[in-house]
Amino acid sequence: MKRFLRKTILFISLPAVLLTTVFLFSSIRVTQKINEISKDYVCLIMGDSQIQRINPEYFKCRTFNFGSSGEHYYFTYSKLRKLLSAKTCNIKIIVLGVSVHNFAPVYQRMVDLNCKEGKSSLERYFYFINFFDDETFNLKNSITQKDFLKGLTRKPDWSGFLESINKNPEKKDIERVLNIHYKVDTKIDFSKQETYLEKIIRLCKKKNIKILALSTPIHQYYKSHIPEIYFKNFNDIMNKNPELKHLNFLNVNIPSDYMSDGNHLNKDGAKIYSKLISAEVEKLLK
Repeated sequence: MKRFLRKTILFISLPAVLLTTVFLFSSIRVTQKINEISKDYVCLIMGDSQIQRINPEYFKCRTFNFGSSGEHYYFTYSKLRKLLSAKTCNIKIIVLGVSVHNFAPVYQRMVDLNCKEGKSSLERYFYFINFFDDETFNLKNSITQKDFLKGLTRKPDWSGFLESINKNPEKKDIERVLNIHYKVDTKIDFSKQETYLEKIIRLCKKKNIKILALSTPIHQYYKSHIPEIYFKNFNDIMNKNPELKHLNFLNVNIPSDYMSDGNHLNKDGAKIYSKLISAEVEKLLK
């Protein structure tokens, strides 16, 4: 019986030790990378996939694109907390993607562990989440998810700058994006995104970091099919933050050959708007 118990304990302990080793090693690597970013860059580009199209090479100051596809402000805030708590932080400005689609129903699912999007978020952002100081992805809610183990054992999702050579998107492709963003299969609730946007603003103010809220251009067909309630909500949120510098390209009648789909710039469009955004960043840094 004692031999059986020893073997059982050994059988259980080995995976636990292995997982703990993986976690510690990955945590150290993440901390090192975060410290490097905080020390080496003056400007951070943050937000979801729209912001990933902004090319840091066109910025005069040292700039790092830390955007990630489908990123809820919850995770942007989690990243920022780590970045701004680094021992040496030279970050002076955050270019933050803020647009109508950021408050669409799909973003509710990004922070809901009952949805596949929320489970995916747990895996992707595992090493940016503080499971012991968290109301959504706390340890009790997360550890029972199989994606918790996936997140623990995979490399952190650093994402970053992306390019596309696609242009003149077809209506069916734009409609697919519209359905992803605005198809209402859950109760419309804007509060969590707004809450974490406000937390980002407060954190940056506390750390004396400037924020440039950026709304990148969108295809006219995409824009014309967004339900009016989302435009109203977006405007209400921006009006609540009048001190927030907002670079708004939503009303630009952008040529279709600068768009890769309904709301993503392609390589040519990104070149033009990256330069415009860079010029605005330089003004704010003076």
